[in-house]
Amino acid sequence: MKDTRVVVQENRSSFELVNEARHTIEKVKVDGCLITGDQERCDWLLVAKCNPDVAYFVELKGCDLKKAVSQLGATLNATKDRYKSTNRKCYAVTTRVPRQGPSVQMLARAFYKEHSVPLEVKNIRASVKVAC
Repeated sequence: MKDTRVVVQENRSSFELVNEARHTIEKVKVDGCLITGDQERCDWLLVAKCNPDVAYFVELKGCDLKKAVSQLGATLNATKDRYKSTNRKCYAVTTRVPRQGPSVQMLARAFYKEHSVPLEVKNIRASVKVAC
């Protein structure tokens, strides 16, 4: 799809990818489609077809930030071969977690150290521009 805005949402949380240059965006439902079974996984994967491609891993969550981070990490591990040549970014969109408190910053640093992928935590609604 080449829409200027690609939105994924669940309950009160939503993530919007702003695509002003109209790059092709691949929208993948991870939970139950890309990854099935009992394995942990995030909700969505949005891939902007650029050079190189940019993959946005998205978990929409209520208040359990640690669970969201765990699901994002598990998805990165499960898809590392498939998306190894892409720039990867992770977003946890929660409804009740302080956006930039010290515990959130420590969690994001630990996530980057383990996966070499940046993690951003947003409250309720996130809007991100395609970074190609």
